[in-house]
Amino acid sequence: MKISVKKFEQILPECRSKETSGDMEWWSPENPSHRQCDVTALLSHTLLWYDIYAEKVLLESGYENYHYFNKNKKNKAIRLCEEQFVQDKIIQHNPEKLLKNDRIDIFLSLYPDIKQRYTLLEKKFLEKLSTKNIKKRAEEQLQTALS
Repeated sequence: MKISVKKFEQILPECRSKETSGDMEWWSPENPSHRQCDVTALLSHTLLWYDIYAEKVLLESGYENYHYFNKNKKNKAIRLCEEQFVQDKIIQHNPEKLLKNDRIDIFLSLYPDIKQRYTLLEKKFLEKLSTKNIKKRAEEQLQTALS
């Protein structure tokens, strides 16, 4: 399946939910990317072929955790979940490892909760994409018929 980065970034926020978050208790519609970085990085890898990276981040509050992001083929960091840190800013990035493309199945087998959330996000995304494509084709057919 071929999808543009623009379309990916447009549809992604519509698919995030409490159920796709790694922290359902603190997820909210006001911060929809909260704890979505792992599943977002996996989806970006699946649909855009971006490499997956994990890094340890230190936040202003002293909280330390892993944060997942992608790099494109030009080695540019693609961070689709940075807005989750709006209130507790990242003060230190420590890139540590690349989740190798041939290890993603192993990673998902080790973390069934991430696999479950990823599967749900992917399903929602593909449904939204399909709906948007159907609407677009219908609009194009209507325009052609009216011409």
